[in-house]
Amino acid sequence: MVLVDTSVWIRYFSGHIGYRPELDHLLGTDQVAAHELIYGELLIGNLGGRSKALARYEHFRHARLIAHNDVVALTLFRKLHGRGIGWIDVHLVASALAEHMQFWTADASLAAVAEELGIAYK
Repeated sequence: MVLVDTSVWIRYFSGHIGYRPELDHLLGTDQVAAHELIYGELLIGNLGGRSKALARYEHFRHARLIAHNDVVALTLFRKLHGRGIGWIDVHLVASALAEHMQFWTADASLAAVAEELGIAYK
């Protein structure tokens, strides 16, 4: 399973050639995982095809939310502060780790962290 970051979904909806075919493949083979924080980001966005995608997104397997204290511990243990990633990003990485999922992002800083943690989707 692959937890797909909002940055990839944005590129997908905009028809970015480097993302659409690969995400179509993952969607077609039921390998895309969802997360409620990504759903929320898509919900407040203004992407073309948004309502159809959100309806479909709700039916994907969802990665569980990780408790605040566990995300704090991951941040401190792996020294994730000052790395150019946000708090939601750390939550997503923690969920991917806990669920043994790969994590796909178009954000370079976040991709570097995912690579370091051994969960990067390539």
